[in-house]
This record gives sequence, structure tokens and C-alpha cells, in this order.
Amino acid sequence: MYRHYIKLLFILGFVANPSQGFTEDTLVSKLSQQLCDKSIVLLGELPSHGEALAFQTKAKISQQLISQCGFDALFFEAPVYEFYGLRNNDKPQPEDLDHAIGGFWMTQELVSWRQWLFERMQNNGLYLAGIDSNVSRTSFYAKRHLPDLVAKQLPSEKNKSCHHAIDQYLHWRYDQQNPFTEDINQQLIACLSSAKNQQPKTAANYLIEQLLMENFKVNLLPIKAQSFPNNRTGMMFKNFQWQKSELPKDAKIIVWTASVHAAKQQGTIKQAPLGSLLTEQYGTQVTAIGFSAYSGESSMAGMPVKPIEAAPEDSLEAQVLNSKNDWVFFDNKQLSDYGQIQSRLFGQFRTEQWDQYFDGVVVFKKEKAPTFQ
Repeated sequence: MYRHYIKLLFILGFVANPSQGFTEDTLVSKLSQQLCDKSIVLLGELPSHGEALAFQTKAKISQQLISQCGFDALFFEAPVYEFYGLRNNDKPQPEDLDHAIGGFWMTQELVSWRQWLFERMQNNGLYLAGIDSNVSRTSFYAKRHLPDLVAKQLPSEKNKSCHHAIDQYLHWRYDQQNPFTEDINQQLIACLSSAKNQQPKTAANYLIEQLLMENFKVNLLPIKAQSFPNNRTGMMFKNFQWQKSELPKDAKIIVWTASVHAAKQQGTIKQAPLGSLLTEQYGTQVTAIGFSAYSGESSMAGMPVKPIEAAPEDSLEAQVLNSKNDWVFFDNKQLSDYGQIQSRLFGQFRTEQWDQYFDGVVVFKKEKAPTFQ
């Protein structure tokens, strides 16, 4: 009976065989081999965006996919504006890539990897892109160029006031005496709407400039007023399609994002995630891998370290306790065997049939907070 029980644990992924040498490098090798033949690979992480082991593992996997499996591009859940500026910079510097990737991943653990990405971009033509409409603290290209981009489309009576309003917003120059109000927000939306209507469709870079302004406008619209494709997820999909169109038709792309965006179906998620839109478009060439942790620590963009509370014993994450290793990888078949089970893959614990969302899930026994620069 005991031998049958142990065999079942192996089948379900509960126990990693010590004789197989299941180190972190084994995990990277295992996943890289599984993903090598795919065209679009989404690598998720917890929505807290603050887990060093997940960061390091994703970095190693993406490096292997690029160097050994011929992947051509890496798209980040990071501001689209910065990477557009980076690709159009005649003399980019490593810090320009750091600023584009942003504060979530500006960690000591990823220093050498970011340098490798920069060199690969410069010397081997690796295409790096952002797909998010948000503007971050390190969105220096957006802060420099978006006010001019909008203002140049407008008649003289509007361009100065709109330029000032957008510049003030991007640098967040508001205080108690000059607060950000709904009237200001509506002014910004009006500036962007007017610019879109004024811009000649024959202008150079018309479509790209339209997309950049659409992205910025999404940040200003109330959530209740957003609908696909004019919401954050819709813009991620648009940005993906635009930047994919600049690559060869058979290009292979990695998407670095949160697991909730990587999910391959909408299910109980309020908005259709990017992974579901890509799966609808590209079918079986899309693979999504989720990342989670049983316990540990987390820190988002240099904020104070927070504990990751131990997962309930009946959760997907708790199964890592049955392993002698620091992680467990559950493939799609193993996720299917669990049926409905709770997990924190989307942040809060919820019970789902996780094989319908992911092709595989990595769970770390004890996550670590990253060290920020």
C-alpha cells in the first residue's frame, strides 16, 4: 500500500526523485525543453511582482529560450513607451533598458541578466518590447515625449494648455493647494481625443502615434468606462500585435508578465486576460506557465518586505511540502488530476480547475524578497 502511495505521489508531482538531481538548473532545463518548440511563451508570476526566485528562474528560462531555442523577442508587462524609445535610440545605454524594464525587476538578482539582454539586443538583434499602457516611475521617455506628441497634433489655442496639463500629470506635480481633480482628468482626456481627431492619417508613424496616445488615454478613463479593446488588457493585446508585426512571421516571443495576465482562459477573471486573447488568436502555439509559492517573503519595487503567509494544507502550493526539493513543477496533466483546488496564483486564494488556465505551474517552497538597487 505504501509503495502504491509513493508511486501516486510521483505521478501527481508531489515528490521529486532525489536521484534525478532536481536542482534549480534542472527546473530551468525541464521547462526550457518543454517550451522550446512553442512560438509564444507566457511566463507568469504572482501579482505582487516581488519574488526573487521566480524572477531568477524566469530569467534563466528566457535566456535559454533565446540562446538555444531561437526565440526572437521578449515582451515585458512594462510601459510600451519606453521600449519604443529604446528601439529608436541610436546610442542606447544599459540604464535605458533598466528604465524601460522598470522598478519591479530592477534588482541585484537580475543585474547580469539585464546586461546580457542589452548586449543581445545590441549585437544579435534581440527585439525587446513593452506591452503595458501604464506609466511608471522610470518612464522617462514618456515624460519627455508624450506632451510634445499630443500637443503637436492640436491647434495653437490648445497645444500649450494640453502640453502643460500632460507634463504636469506625467511628473505628478500636484499637492494640497493644486490637487488632481476630475476636471483635470477630463481636460487630459479631451486633449487626447482632440489630438486623435486632428492628426492627419497620412502622417509618418500615424498608427504608432495613435497607439501611444490610446495607451496613455486608458490610464485616465474610469474603470467602469473601460471596455475591450479600450482597457488595459485590450491595449496589451494591441501592443503585442503591433510589435509582433515588426518581427518576421515565424518569430518566437516570450512574454514576461503576471500569472493572472498569462492565463489562457477568462474563467472567473473579470477581464479576459492577455493569454486568453493570444490563445484565441494563435491556438496551440501559446503556452502559459504560472508561478507561485507556499510561503516566504516578497517586496514590490523596493517597498518594505512583506511575508507570504503559509498556504492552506489543501492548496496546490502546500503540495510542495511533500517534496525534498525547494520547488515542484506541475504539468498540465498533473494540474488536471487535482481537479478543483485552491491556489494563490491570481493573488487571493481561489478554487479553480488550474489546468484550464495554465500548461504548467511552478511552486517554490519558500520565496525570497529581491534586493533592489
